[in-house]
Amino acid sequence: MFIKLHRAKNWEDASYFQGKGGVKYGFESSDGAVVATLIQDRKFADEMTIRITNGFDRFEVRGHKSIMDKQTPDEIKKVAENALDVHKQFA
Repeated sequence: MFIKLHRAKNWEDASYFQGKGGVKYGFESSDGAVVATLIQDRKFADEMTIRITNGFDRFEVRGHKSIMDKQTPDEIKKVAENALDVHKQFA
Protein backbone atom coordinates (compact mmCIF):
# COMPACT_ATOMS: atom_id res chain seq x y z
CA MET A 1 0.00 0.00 0.00
CA PHE A 2 1.60 3.21 -1.20
CA ILE A 3 0.91 6.22 1.02
CA LYS A 4 0.22 9.47 -0.82
CA LEU A 5 1.15 12.74 0.83
CA HIS A 6 -0.03 16.27 0.16
CA ARG A 7 1.61 19.53 1.14
CA ALA A 8 0.60 20.85 4.55
CA LYS A 9 1.56 24.52 4.55
CA ASN A 10 0.28 24.89 8.11
CA TRP A 11 3.31 22.79 9.20
CA GLU A 12 5.74 25.13 7.43
CA ASP A 13 7.51 27.83 9.39
CA ALA A 14 8.00 31.25 7.78
CA SER A 15 11.04 31.80 9.99
CA TYR A 16 12.85 29.04 8.04
CA PHE A 17 13.02 31.31 5.03
CA GLN A 18 14.49 34.07 7.21
CA GLY A 19 17.39 31.80 8.16
CA LYS A 20 16.10 30.97 11.64
CA GLY A 21 15.51 27.24 11.20
CA GLY A 22 12.18 25.47 11.53
CA VAL A 23 10.26 23.44 8.98
CA LYS A 24 10.91 24.25 5.32
CA TYR A 25 8.25 21.92 3.85
CA GLY A 26 5.53 19.88 5.52
CA PHE A 27 3.46 17.00 4.15
CA GLU A 28 0.75 14.75 5.54
CA SER A 29 -1.53 11.92 4.46
CA SER A 30 -5.20 12.61 3.81
CA ASP A 31 -6.15 11.16 7.21
CA GLY A 32 -3.34 13.02 9.00
CA ALA A 33 -1.76 9.79 10.27
CA VAL A 34 1.49 10.26 8.35
CA VAL A 35 3.53 13.44 8.62
CA ALA A 36 6.80 14.33 6.85
CA THR A 37 8.76 17.52 7.42
CA LEU A 38 11.97 18.85 5.88
CA ILE A 39 14.10 20.57 8.51
CA GLN A 40 17.63 21.84 9.01
CA ASP A 41 19.54 19.18 10.93
CA ARG A 42 20.35 20.34 14.45
CA LYS A 43 23.47 18.21 14.86
CA PHE A 44 25.14 18.91 11.53
CA ALA A 45 24.98 22.36 9.91
CA ASP A 46 25.59 20.97 6.41
CA GLU A 47 22.73 18.42 6.50
CA MET A 48 18.96 18.52 6.19
CA THR A 49 16.56 15.86 7.42
CA ILE A 50 13.15 14.65 6.30
CA ARG A 51 11.46 13.44 9.49
CA ILE A 52 8.72 10.93 8.79
CA THR A 53 6.18 9.84 11.38
CA ASN A 54 3.73 7.04 10.63
CA GLY A 55 1.68 6.42 13.75
CA PHE A 56 4.20 5.42 16.42
CA ASP A 57 6.92 4.66 13.85
CA ARG A 58 9.40 7.48 13.22
CA PHE A 59 12.45 7.57 10.99
CA GLU A 60 14.57 10.06 9.07
CA VAL A 61 16.05 10.56 5.63
CA ARG A 62 19.18 12.71 5.72
CA GLY A 63 20.99 14.48 2.95
CA HIS A 64 23.47 17.22 2.27
CA LYS A 65 22.01 20.71 2.61
CA SER A 66 23.45 21.86 -0.73
CA ILE A 67 21.21 19.30 -2.49
CA MET A 68 18.11 19.07 -0.30
CA ASP A 69 17.67 22.82 0.14
CA LYS A 70 17.41 23.24 -3.66
CA GLN A 71 14.78 20.52 -4.19
CA THR A 72 11.19 21.50 -4.94
CA PRO A 73 8.34 20.51 -2.65
CA ASP A 74 7.29 17.84 -5.18
CA GLU A 75 10.78 16.32 -5.15
CA ILE A 76 10.85 16.22 -1.36
CA LYS A 77 7.34 14.71 -1.31
CA LYS A 78 8.47 11.98 -3.71
CA VAL A 79 11.52 11.18 -1.52
CA ALA A 80 9.26 10.91 1.55
CA GLU A 81 6.71 8.70 -0.24
CA ASN A 82 9.45 6.39 -1.55
CA ALA A 83 11.05 6.20 1.91
CA LEU A 84 7.69 5.21 3.41
CA ASP A 85 7.28 2.48 0.80
CA VAL A 86 10.81 1.07 1.33
CA HIS A 87 10.51 1.34 5.13
CA LYS A 88 7.25 -0.64 5.06
CA GLN A 89 8.86 -3.40 2.98
CA PHE A 90 11.58 -3.90 5.58
CA ALA A 91 9.41 -3.51 8.68
